[in-house]
Amino acid sequence: MSTPLIMLARNQIRGVQPFGRIVAIEILTTRRQIRRFKAYDMEWIPGTLVIRIVGCYDGSRYRSYTSVGDFLAAELTSSNRGTWYYAHAGGLADVQFVLDHLVQNPRYAGWNVRASFSGSSAIIVRVTYGKNSWIFVDSFWLLRDKLAKIAVMIGMEKGGPDEDWTEEETAEWYASVPFDELRRYNANDCVILYNAIRAFETALLSLGGQLQMTLASSSMQLFRRKYLTRAIETSSMLNDKLKEAYCASRVEVFVRMKEIENALYYDINSSFPFAMTYPCPGEVIGVDRGLPVFEGRIYFSDVTIEVPDCYLTPTPYRGGGRLFFPFGRWRAWLSSTDIELLIHEGGKIHKVWQTYHFEPFHDLANFARDLYAKRKSTTDPVEDYTYKIVLNSTYGKFAESANKSMIHVHPTANALQRLTWDNLLFPGVYEETITVPVPHAWIPIAAHITAIARASLYEYLGMTRRFHYCDTDGFSTLDRFPTGPGLGELKLEREVKSALFVQPKLYRLDDKVKAKGFSLGWDEKKPKKKAHAIELFETLLAGGDITVRRMVRIKENLAKGLTKPREKMITKRVHADGFTKRFHGKDGVSRPWSIEELRKRGIK
Repeated sequence: MSTPLIMLARNQIRGVQPFGRIVAIEILTTRRQIRRFKAYDMEWIPGTLVIRIVGCYDGSRYRSYTSVGDFLAAELTSSNRGTWYYAHAGGLADVQFVLDHLVQNPRYAGWNVRASFSGSSAIIVRVTYGKNSWIFVDSFWLLRDKLAKIAVMIGMEKGGPDEDWTEEETAEWYASVPFDELRRYNANDCVILYNAIRAFETALLSLGGQLQMTLASSSMQLFRRKYLTRAIETSSMLNDKLKEAYCASRVEVFVRMKEIENALYYDINSSFPFAMTYPCPGEVIGVDRGLPVFEGRIYFSDVTIEVPDCYLTPTPYRGGGRLFFPFGRWRAWLSSTDIELLIHEGGKIHKVWQTYHFEPFHDLANFARDLYAKRKSTTDPVEDYTYKIVLNSTYGKFAESANKSMIHVHPTANALQRLTWDNLLFPGVYEETITVPVPHAWIPIAAHITAIARASLYEYLGMTRRFHYCDTDGFSTLDRFPTGPGLGELKLEREVKSALFVQPKLYRLDDKVKAKGFSLGWDEKKPKKKAHAIELFETLLAGGDITVRRMVRIKENLAKGLTKPREKMITKRVHADGFTKRFHGKDGVSRPWSIEELRKRGIK
């Protein structure tokens, strides 16, 4: 309950400060549901993209079809209305075949399709005809792992082509495997996915939540149903204003392109759930132009700061779509965690333009501690996985954007009233960005949690100068640290004889290579893939190109007036003269950029 002083402060704020639309994060008390869903999967020949089979499993019966048209005709019926159709990574691949058929087949001319995107993936595609509606969902946004690993978790095994095969061997298998064998493989994949989602749903129900279409939504549902103790007033104006303070994780190379021997790579146990154990910003209780006298208060301030010139700078700066940690003087919205760390490290606050003070909010701490304790005590792999992914998926939902990217096929009359020629991609297909209410959006919470996670990483890095790389919740160093199983303690992930760091998320630890965005396909358990990935990594280091085949993304196709799925070859390389997050000298040692250097490069 709010104290009389807090109530008075809120009334004063409303009297002098426009807060925009005031809403609240409410406790959910509606009756929980057991979802009706099916798992579907398509098999096609790589290269030609000729469909060989479409399978679908509803928990008791598996059906297969030899064309997308037959699949849709059998499944999009009134008896199946309201069903969710999950396909793993389907938002990038399988749903393209569905969309193409719905656009091109005259039978579906009066059917409305509305696709919601996250990046290049159509994560939710709703198909409507009259009173009937069906939803295609990308299950990778629910279970964030490869299907082969998900299978092991539920005691099954994924068959099909050997994961250690080359691209050419895999394409040959899909083209030549007997249909009965392909059908068994497809059925097994559908059963794996269905059983995994149902097991995940069961775990959520046992915790007090319910299954939603995505992991983040499922996590937020659980929090609001089981752990939220009272409604939290929020402000649309403050959400917009404090977006600047919501900065991503710290990912930096400190020693670049230099062989490092006998390194240790550590991870912080559940870094973001650990950050959630600190008091979070609840409702606004005051606004002024000062900073609190005592540490530990929760606030966000618009400040002009000066970061000292040092090797490890503490304060984030967003510019040009990237995150830097420079030194120098600039103005920014920062969280209380960022400001207190800056002052502790010798930085200065030259002026405070405005400060919003927040009431402490402890429900997320109870949520994090309870689920982490449950994870530590369980021996069930599904429960362990559920606790892990739910814990790490909640905080970001507080920063969910109200702006949604949508694709309409055969729009409804209501949609056509707001769509214009500018939205038209080609006849019958429109693109738009809409603004929708997000009742759980409270950016101060998300910004506060990420700031604490960065500060936790900074604290460990600050204990030694002998570090080479950091990535969100992990770092490489020559020094040995104490480890433990608790939230926020360190885990020794790997002892490394030889390491090489090239750029954020592109590095080698002995014979393990990580290359986000380059699709090297490294797999420790697959010798051929492992060797090939290392070979590709060395090609990149030598300045060479690597070429990978992938499906063209839906939006890229639609922008060209196309719906038919197609593949293309993507060429990638490491740009040696690219602008890195730090200045790197010839000896491999680095320093942070100054704010003036960033501005001269147009990064503002």
